[in-house]
Amino acid sequence: MLNEFVGRGDMHEYSLRSRDATAVLRHNGYDAHVLHEAVRDPFYTPPPAVRGLLSNRDGDLRVLDLGGNIGCFGLLLLDEYPSASVTAFEPDPSNLAVLKRCIARNGHAERWRVVEACAAPADGETSFVGGQAALSRVPLPGDVTGDAPTLTVPMVDVFPYLAGIDLLKVDIEGGEWALLNDSRFDDARPAAILLEWHSYDCPEDNPRRAAAHRLESLGYTVLHEKAAPVPDSEPLYGAGTLWAWQGEEK
Repeated sequence: MLNEFVGRGDMHEYSLRSRDATAVLRHNGYDAHVLHEAVRDPFYTPPPAVRGLLSNRDGDLRVLDLGGNIGCFGLLLLDEYPSASVTAFEPDPSNLAVLKRCIARNGHAERWRVVEACAAPADGETSFVGGQAALSRVPLPGDVTGDAPTLTVPMVDVFPYLAGIDLLKVDIEGGEWALLNDSRFDDARPAAILLEWHSYDCPEDNPRRAAAHRLESLGYTVLHEKAAPVPDSEPLYGAGTLWAWQGEEK
């Protein structure tokens, strides 16, 4: 895309091939990658066991998207499951502008709700590093000058929203650990989970192992991203993705 190379940051619309959907992007070095990840990365396609679970619920499929960003995940999911409903949490005002335009442009206002807040284990407020597109976040240990908090944003207790959810998607830059390790998560148990885990704020030295063990302890089958295996005896720094679902079929 020429606009990506010249660095134009205003919003542009693109019709997606083979889908009845229109993506809204800024050309900022991040949004195109997010779209490519959602559309082209095979790991964002639900594994067969998850597709079976979701298809059985298509008439009343309820999805909670923690980290709605610019709407790529929700857009593709609603294209695949036209009767689904999505609730997306997104705190960054610059991302929210794109997300809301995406929802309106695709005519999904009745099925796609937005909560303008950080997904958290309690209501409140937090400082926030905004304007970073996919990397906007609650401040992290080790953030350097230039990544200082720029906003104060609301936090909303996510657990009331988890009741009756069929698919939970979580990509909140380290905020996942406070939710996963809350005792209320033991009772929430959505049918399927797409989780991007991060090393920062992980309570253990191996976030890949910590995420898997937590979900397996609740009866989930876990499938990690298709990447080189990481020994459980070694720490892994960075981020990764997993699918988890209730049941043992892979």
